[in-house]
Amino acid sequence: MGGDEWDDILYESDCFCNLLSLPELEKKLDINFICDFFLEALQLIADKSNPLIPDTQTEKADPSQIMILQTVLHLIENFGEKIIVNIDIIKISLFLNNMLMSKDEEILTLSLTLLAALLSGVVEIKKEEEIIIYDLLDRLNELKSHSNTQIIQTATDLYDKIYKRDGWTSEKLHQEKKFHFSESDETFKNIMKDIQDPLLPVRAHGLISIRRLVLSKDPYFYKNVDAILELLENQCYDDDDYIYLGAIAAFSAIGDVLIDKALPLLGQILLNNSPNKKRPSELRLKISEAIQKIALRLGELLPHHVSKFFGFLFVGLRDSDPLIIASCLSIIAQLCRQLEDTGIGPYLEEVLLAVMNILRLPHPDVNVHRAAIIVLNDILGGVGCSVSVIAHHLRPIYEQLVVLRESHPDDLCRLHAEATILNLTLLMKQLLTPDDQD
Repeated sequence: MGGDEWDDILYESDCFCNLLSLPELEKKLDINFICDFFLEALQLIADKSNPLIPDTQTEKADPSQIMILQTVLHLIENFGEKIIVNIDIIKISLFLNNMLMSKDEEILTLSLTLLAALLSGVVEIKKEEEIIIYDLLDRLNELKSHSNTQIIQTATDLYDKIYKRDGWTSEKLHQEKKFHFSESDETFKNIMKDIQDPLLPVRAHGLISIRRLVLSKDPYFYKNVDAILELLENQCYDDDDYIYLGAIAAFSAIGDVLIDKALPLLGQILLNNSPNKKRPSELRLKISEAIQKIALRLGELLPHHVSKFFGFLFVGLRDSDPLIIASCLSIIAQLCRQLEDTGIGPYLEEVLLAVMNILRLPHPDVNVHRAAIIVLNDILGGVGCSVSVIAHHLRPIYEQLVVLRESHPDDLCRLHAEATILNLTLLMKQLLTPDDQD
């Protein structure tokens, strides 16, 4: 694109936004009109960014798209606070989920700018909106390896902000029912009918409605929870992305309000030996991510529910399928990082023995050994005052790590083994050298 053409696009965009910003016009403009216009523009960008829509992923935006991008940026600059306060946060977050998959740096920059505005504290994120925000963690994590350093930095900052719940959520809202879904039996029947409809868009809409029903704590959800869970379990094995991902998202939402019912079923799907035939690895990966997000959102309540996780994780570690073993190890690593020395204690020795058994045997899938070493490193890095519980295991652990460091065929396994040996050395010093008491 030539410089003159670029200047023309920017000029046209500036003219339009300056027109909207005129005091005499701004007073007459309904904020709902601006919000609707903003959402329409985002829809165009999100559609262009969606990798599931053919011919939309290009390295560079076309002139019309650049004008839309510039217009949206101007709207954020001039009406940002008004838009954020008056717009549907869930809808924006769903658009962002698509936009953050774009290859175009302009779209990524816009997406990160908009997400930063959402998390700025101008508007309190409600409980039913938090789960959608958490869904963006995977997208932000992928951007940490982007070639653009500014995108890496911004994505990292936003990832940390979401992960640490830093200034964008109100604990008071966790205890208040702010979101209202229709409470008629007829509406519930229609949702259940939608979920079983043969048409894909209708089923997808039904799954979104179920998720909202759950987050709104609608009484009809609690009356029919078993029937809903059975339907969602069946939808998890659907071949279509939108359907099985929508079902997993609904499961994840139920995990926040009824963990006793949702988590065992998610664990059962994870361990199922005959999952989605077309994409067994993708399904297990998404189920694993959903379980990790449930653990993350439990926060300080995780120690009270940790037994529910290990109930199926220990079964998975003994499975013959490398995908199941790697997924279970990934979840255990997440639990270790969250719990450190406070909640994993009762399971510490059993986890260590299971991991060591995996590392002693050759495995056709190198990811299993990688995940096992990472779990071992997380355990040794956060074991704290429970070190005496595993003191008699430290020598065989050290010897096995040395073998892996010296002879494992995978470079990453050898590197992780070396890092874990360093953690183990510090632990052994802590055990052998008593603290000075002044």
